Amino acid sequence: MTEKTLEELKRALGLKETFFISLGGQSPLLSLLTYGAAVLSISGFFSPIAVLLGTLLVLLNGSVVSRLSLRFQDSGGYYTYASRALSKALGFQTGWLYAFYSILYGCAYIFGASYLLNLVFGLPVYLSISVLLIPSVTLLILGVKPSSKYAVVVGALELGVIVFLSIFFLSRTHFEFYTLKAPNLSVGKLALAILLASSIPTGYGTVAPMSGEVINASKNVGRAILLVILVGGALASFYMYSLSDLLQTFGGASLVSFHTIFKGTALPVVLLACLSDGVLAALAFMLASSRTLFKMGRDLALPRFFAKVRNSNPLMSSLIVSLAYISICYSLSWISDPFHIFVVLGILSSLASLATHIAANFSLLRLSLNDAHFYEFALSLGAIAVSALDLFYSLTSVALFYLLILIAWTLIGQLYSRLRRLSHDNLSVS
Repeated sequence: MTEKTLEELKRALGLKETFFISLGGQSPLLSLLTYGAAVLSISGFFSPIAVLLGTLLVLLNGSVVSRLSLRFQDSGGYYTYASRALSKALGFQTGWLYAFYSILYGCAYIFGASYLLNLVFGLPVYLSISVLLIPSVTLLILGVKPSSKYAVVVGALELGVIVFLSIFFLSRTHFEFYTLKAPNLSVGKLALAILLASSIPTGYGTVAPMSGEVINASKNVGRAILLVILVGGALASFYMYSLSDLLQTFGGASLVSFHTIFKGTALPVVLLACLSDGVLAALAFMLASSRTLFKMGRDLALPRFFAKVRNSNPLMSSLIVSLAYISICYSLSWISDPFHIFVVLGILSSLASLATHIAANFSLLRLSLNDAHFYEFALSLGAIAVSALDLFYSLTSVALFYLLILIAWTLIGQLYSRLRRLSHDNLSVS
């Protein structure tokens, strides 16, 4: 291997670029049109509170990651945290699970946007997938600088559209506000609604693996994480309340057609933002997963070719992630309708995300015990308890095959890790 292969990535992202890439991973507008629809179908007019509770869960876990980013400023994110704070074996499992989460999460956004394009324009699913994947993959291969410029422009547009839509919904009800009432939901259903709601403001998870490319990462990564959660969560709750208010005016908590809600100029604005946001959502998670695989390759947790760098871009990891997205999206598009696939991938990736964050929480817990830092100890312990509780109740509310897929992926990772260690041991002996 050449020295070029082992070079680190250059730091080129300031706070603004880091914030908007994180916002891209959050993709609040597309999340509200997809995950928001799922939350609404489960919790009805209680959905604004479900989104608020989901935001609090995300803020708790995000605060943990923010503290960890103060200690570790290189690439890899959750993989790096667990490897350094816990053990290399647990670090590999965390990185392995994060790759599962980030790739499926990005694919879920592709299918969510494809569903909307198919619903409104009647665009064939395979064609809408192509429209979203081609620019995402192109920007990923070009590198982080052009990707961050795209994120800033699209992210700013998206925030403006969410504010516009929220006020637009309220104006159609003549600003008559409804009173939130306690939901008639089981604990499991409420936990599932909170889990899906937490998927709306959770894009900060894309920034942690990119810490090695952030200028002054010890400050800017943590700031971007907390800022994007608070901004995204507040706007999402406002949007869900205004939408629920509108739906109650229509006479029920069911999703009415886009042509009924988004009349006149609102429809093209939403679709334009949705299309550009679908690209940005996939791109943000592609960047995150490729940086995680890159770092695992550098540490020999994965084959060294994952760490190949060209023009400060992890080329091989980016190509492999691109192939994974292309394979998953096109193969699944023939199995079922895009919204059903979106829900399946969304639930799977959300469960994996919770498990990944529990690993990060334990990483901070271990570090806080070593440093006798009470605030970090209390924060990590609280995050572990809340995340584990939500994960448990969510698992009791979904089909068994979700759990089986997660277990299967974890076992495959353990098997690969052990075989790789045995191979290294045999080479060392010989």
